[in-house]
Amino acid sequence: MTILNIVKEIFESLGEPSDLDFWNSTRTAANTSSVAWKRLVDVVNEGCLALSSWKWPNGRQIRMRHVEDVVYLKMNPVEGVCSGVLPSSLEMAGLADGTNLQAGKLLVGEESGATGIVLWSSGTTLMLTGVEGSFVEGEKGKLYQREWKFETVTAGYDPETVTGIPVLAGKGAPIDVIGVYDVESGIALGETERQERYVSVGRNVVAPSSIQRIPRGFVLDTWPSEGMVVAVRFTRGPGVLGYTDTEAEPELPPQFHWGLVLWGKWWGLQRSLETNDAYAVRKDLESFMSQTRTEYDFQDEFVTGQMKAYPEGR
Repeated sequence: MTILNIVKEIFESLGEPSDLDFWNSTRTAANTSSVAWKRLVDVVNEGCLALSSWKWPNGRQIRMRHVEDVVYLKMNPVEGVCSGVLPSSLEMAGLADGTNLQAGKLLVGEESGATGIVLWSSGTTLMLTGVEGSFVEGEKGKLYQREWKFETVTAGYDPETVTGIPVLAGKGAPIDVIGVYDVESGIALGETERQERYVSVGRNVVAPSSIQRIPRGFVLDTWPSEGMVVAVRFTRGPGVLGYTDTEAEPELPPQFHWGLVLWGKWWGLQRSLETNDAYAVRKDLESFMSQTRTEYDFQDEFVTGQMKAYPEGR
């Protein structure tokens, strides 16, 4: 269903209230600049997010392949020239504009072999802690990172310079990492919940073997090898429907589009304080969600042999 069809069904099911009338003066097209249209599109967008993350009282949570994604991440260190070297601070010259010098990175001097952990930064000035060895004025420094978080990028971004998990603008907001895979070996990195492991991590730059999930990203158990490429599989919200394209369709499996109509009807009845009717529609929505199958449900039935074809009439 298109966004126009969904909004039309919601509007009509609510008895065509005047304050939600989105039609133009001739009632031949949606007035996409009207407050009513924008309000109803916002409701549909809220419904998309709610339905894509639906959870039943028994604990079962819905999964939709439509809102899962994979991006490839090349873990290059940030490179610069060490200058103004002091025992616990230095400048990093020659950095690209907008370079992320977040705390927690490992600085390694290419000539001296000295290392230090970035405590904080201000501009190109790095305050270091746990310095081992002595950095040399003018040597090349490399900043390695273990913590990777989602970062919004635009089409045509440079994969060599990203310092986060790249997510194209316009996609739905990332929710959580599902898995991280070493592209070269094809092996999935393990997952650990032991925070202590990351506190005591050494200074060696080697291929990681596991991750710990954190809000909006993950932390590796080592400082990753230069140029290592991983595939990050994650779940996200559905793409947001805009106000101008009335033929756009929600980024949900088509079988769930009618659920957005029920969501909108429930919202409208709640809004007008028709609580009994709203309760009944909510029950209809819950029944619809419990009986409508996702791609994973179909997959499981085919794999386990539960889906069978019967002659007509059986």
